[in-house]
Amino acid sequence: MINFRGIKARPHDLEAMLQHGPSIVELHCSVRDFDWTPTRHYDVPLAVHLPEYDDGELLDPASEDENTRVRVEQIYSRAIGRAMAWERFFVGKPLIVFHPGGMGLEKKSATSSLTALRGLCKTVAVLKHVAGGGVEILVVNLPASCWFFGGTWKASILTSGREMADFCLENNIRCTLDLCHLYLACNELGMNPEAEILACLPHVRHIHYSDGTGWDQEGLQIGMGDLPLEKCFEILSALPDMTYAVPEIWFGHENHGRGFIEAWRLLEARFEANKAVMGS
Repeated sequence: MINFRGIKARPHDLEAMLQHGPSIVELHCSVRDFDWTPTRHYDVPLAVHLPEYDDGELLDPASEDENTRVRVEQIYSRAIGRAMAWERFFVGKPLIVFHPGGMGLEKKSATSSLTALRGLCKTVAVLKHVAGGGVEILVVNLPASCWFFGGTWKASILTSGREMADFCLENNIRCTLDLCHLYLACNELGMNPEAEILACLPHVRHIHYSDGTGWDQEGLQIGMGDLPLEKCFEILSALPDMTYAVPEIWFGHENHGRGFIEAWRLLEARFEANKAVMGS
């Protein structure tokens, strides 16, 4: 059974979020958050979501501009070093979650997409070297249409389960599967969500979830979209018991994590209702 009671936090609201007793905490960090040092031990596993922005600049680890890619590589390398320093304050080996990049205002050509993938492979190789096995590197899939800077951008790499599987195999890493991102990409690109989940299932280490609808409505509270979460989690039930799922609800952190806790409650209710129907 997947443990879906993970929670998102920032260092400044970590204590408040831990009051809910989550199964894992995922720190969604800014670049400046890596100056933080824990002051006590937390009896919970840690995932660290690497920054998406720095001083208003979108960080792209697959950038076709080599100077830009290397700068992101350096930021992420420092972040991994800090995450390893945090390990002794948490339980187990930290997970490192990061977006693959490769996004722009327009979808890339096939040639540019291949160049971006090659750049991402170079970034991942460096991050793995920096980690040295001290943390686990997990790339997360993007929807085909993403929200950045309050507008719609296009992602050109790692939007399908099959792409994720191929990339994980080539680079010997595993992934964070964002169910909402995958569902929106399937809606936009005409893919089958169940088939795409099955394609990357052997490589899934960590899960993000929320509801969604259409091709760009992500991060909705459970029940506010049409994502078949019960079926998704049924497929994912083949994963080991220590696989954690974290809700990514828009503004879920407000009111001390109220949206995240509501997501737990609503998802559990849907699981129970589904069992009742199956048993009747």
